[in-house]
Amino acid sequence: RFYHTAVHLEELCYLLNLLTTNADSDGALFLSKEDQQVLLLSIFFHDAIYNAKSSTNEQDSAELFLDFFTSIAISHEVNSLLKKRVEQFILATQQHRVSPENAESLALFLDLDMAVLGKQPSAYLAYAALVRKEYAFVPRDIYCEKRVVVLKQFLKGPIYGI
Repeated sequence: RFYHTAVHLEELCYLLNLLTTNADSDGALFLSKEDQQVLLLSIFFHDAIYNAKSSTNEQDSAELFLDFFTSIAISHEVNSLLKKRVEQFILATQQHRVSPENAESLALFLDLDMAVLGKQPSAYLAYAALVRKEYAFVPRDIYCEKRVVVLKQFLKGPIYGI
């Protein structure tokens, strides 16, 4: 792994904290305790399984979360919704589709994961180089073609939801 590492998770947690600290100030978001739990668990597990050669990373990461959640078996009634929401958030990173139907917390999670696209050009280029390293097994010309397809997909709809 080069990009999908603990550094990526740390950055998402930093951004979440930045957006939610001082909830009384302009621009800060208020999140319920449950939303905060869902977001933190989603951040932690969304790239837990990451293999650049696999097309099932999100499903595998969701399964890992579900196994973890089952193993800690807290109050079933209270946490059933939490479990479903975290699974939904993790699976939503497959397509990164933002729509008005998304709950604000899901839109925020997807925005955090895509925040790199709004960074300074030098930071984006560093990200792109790390992602390229994860796909070093793919010939450069094919990688570039596929990367353009991915980026164009993002442009077909809104990239950010909040």
